[in-house]
Amino acid sequence: MALVAGESALDLAILDVNLGVEKVFPVADDLRARGVPFIFATGYDQWLVPSAYADAPRFDKPVDTRALARALSICE
Repeated sequence: MALVAGESALDLAILDVNLGVEKVFPVADDLRARGVPFIFATGYDQWLVPSAYADAPRFDKPVDTRALARALSICE
């Protein structure tokens, strides 16, 4: 959260859902409030990601880098 709060010009974020003992959803909420698009990269099943993030792109690990590059180009 401190890293995100300290950045004034974020274009996009790729977020791992699992941050050890915490989940990344508060960071996603902050990014969404600031209008910063984000993509989830996770090993979790879709049903474990809250429905509030159903519109966020999600990539399963290991991430297909070509598919990720296509998604990033759409966000530009």
